[in-house]
Amino acid sequence: MKKFTFRLQNVLELRERAEQQAQTALAAAQAKVADAEQTLESLAAQRTQTLMLPPNAPFEARLAARTWADDLTRQAATVGRQLETLRRDVETRRQAVVTAAAERRAVEKLRERALAEYLKEMQRQEQLLMDEIASVRHVRAQQQQQGAR
Repeated sequence: MKKFTFRLQNVLELRERAEQQAQTALAAAQAKVADAEQTLESLAAQRTQTLMLPPNAPFEARLAARTWADDLTRQAATVGRQLETLRRDVETRRQAVVTAAAERRAVEKLRERALAEYLKEMQRQEQLLMDEIASVRHVRAQQQQQGAR
């Protein structure tokens, strides 16, 4: 009996590789989002800390703290815009993973059908062989009966 070979095996492997690459890209994008979120939290904490001055702090210290806090707020706004861009990128990459997985599954279904057809054909050939063996045995048994008479 011949061995099962899937004609589109190379395509299946390419689709699997494309899905893995899409998953890797998604993970990298998610890591960037996490970094940006952490940076945003850090800036907010720094701003809060900067504005915590004792009530008797000199005017110059209050002015410097306010200036620094305003700068931190601008930095946070910039990081916030970057974060939104990164989140859109994550969503795009997530859709790419979904698409790549669907394409891989489509080829896998073709492989499953081809395998099922192969197994069905192998069973049919096996049954034909068994029928042939049974026919030969029957003919031999008849010949032996006629020869014994």
